[in-house]
Amino acid sequence: LNACTQRLCVTIDDVRDFMTNIKDCQVVVKPARGVGSDGVSVCGTQEEAEIAFRNLQSTVRYAGNTTNSQVLLQKRLIGPEFAIDTVSRGEGSHKVVAVWRYEKHRLAPDAPRVYYCSELISDWPESICDAVIKALNATGHKAGPTHTELILDDTLGPTIVEINARFHNQNFPPITQHCLGLTQLRAAAIAASPRAESLWQNIPDRPPRFQGGGRIVHLVSYLEGHIESFNETLYHELISLPTVVDHDIYAQEPGQYLRRTVDVTTDAGWILLAADSKVQVDSDYETIINKMRSLYPSVTNKENTR
Repeated sequence: LNACTQRLCVTIDDVRDFMTNIKDCQVVVKPARGVGSDGVSVCGTQEEAEIAFRNLQSTVRYAGNTTNSQVLLQKRLIGPEFAIDTVSRGEGSHKVVAVWRYEKHRLAPDAPRVYYCSELISDWPESICDAVIKALNATGHKAGPTHTELILDDTLGPTIVEINARFHNQNFPPITQHCLGLTQLRAAAIAASPRAESLWQNIPDRPPRFQGGGRIVHLVSYLEGHIESFNETLYHELISLPTVVDHDIYAQEPGQYLRRTVDVTTDAGWILLAADSKVQVDSDYETIINKMRSLYPSVTNKENTR
């Protein structure tokens, strides 16, 4: 069972020791508890790793009011990245209910892993689901939802990055309901009910190989400052695309502050796509990605642009 080489660091000496042992490799520096690339840095040298470590230790921990006293360093893996949603019941009966493939891009040194989309896929390799089930058993997870992030490393094969013992993104149900006929929320409710054994048994161990498509598209802001203008015409064009099922754009009004996207917490919004035609979903996705930069043609304080 492969897992990425990693160390939980408390002191700068921990960082130096880890960097010495892995030698000529890039490392990912991130909070021990985080979300959506928040606070994540990709470092190629010991000096860069030390700077990222110190910067994180001065920031507040996700979903809490304490600082990041512990920082996780992981050897960078190379290959496609997946999130595997599971639900478990009783003494460790596990069901894989959805498989997602992430698309992330490096946009700037302080934005090394910006989400463009999470795509619900049906062409997943069985090896990644097997690896996740083995990891759940190895860590003693027996009940409730998880989403496990895994990279199909070019050298190691399926390699566990982290197991999150919680639900995946709250926006996903419209996509999974349309494409799979089941949501992680419903599967977890069935798993938690002592009288739903027959319903639990009817949930397949793996999600069906569906024919359609589904994506959550992350709207990326390339500017930072107070909005001077918002492209209403383009906005209505994008949300009227054939496969759009839901959306939320956070800042639209003149004077509102727009943050430059460096991680999921600084997204400008999201659009959900789901349809029986994967070709149409993919086409709508490309349209959004190619045009989203033009949603905000003008902001003040443009020094933080790219």
